Amino acid sequence: DDAESFFRAFLTWEVQGRQLGLKRLAVHAVAPDSLCKPKPELENVVCAAWRSIAKTLLAPAGFIIFSFSHRRQLQLAFPQLAWLEPQYFSLDLTEYGPDRMPGSTPVEEPLSYHAVADLVRRPRGALVTGCMVKEDLEQLRKDPLLDLALSDAFEAVSRCKQEG
Repeated sequence: DDAESFFRAFLTWEVQGRQLGLKRLAVHAVAPDSLCKPKPELENVVCAAWRSIAKTLLAPAGFIIFSFSHRRQLQLAFPQLAWLEPQYFSLDLTEYGPDRMPGSTPVEEPLSYHAVADLVRRPRGALVTGCMVKEDLEQLRKDPLLDLALSDAFEAVSRCKQEG
């Protein structure tokens, strides 16, 4: 539900062919204590939607940074985008837990970008079920399952939701 609502908010800009001009999009993902493996199709389209947002809607040199409520979320597929497309994605590796939220950089300060791939090894992705399970990043970058327009990815997320 949350992913569908979130991606829907970006559809207007994609349809109009406009960039949002965002230099940094910080997304804090909250999950229950028990995470389960998603269906491969849903995982693929969620990753494709993130890639589409990063490539088509952000300002030039803009990036998306994910933070998490639980360290175990690093084993999901979408955080792995930081190794697949480090020019578009990074991770805030701070352990926030349930009572703490990430802060943002004040407007008057420059935005700093740190490629997480330079700092830590890619997690093995114990909860990855779709195409992101591949080890070969070059092969993965060319995977058509990860190269959908946001509108196509959104339709697929909605379809997965209806199928349960």
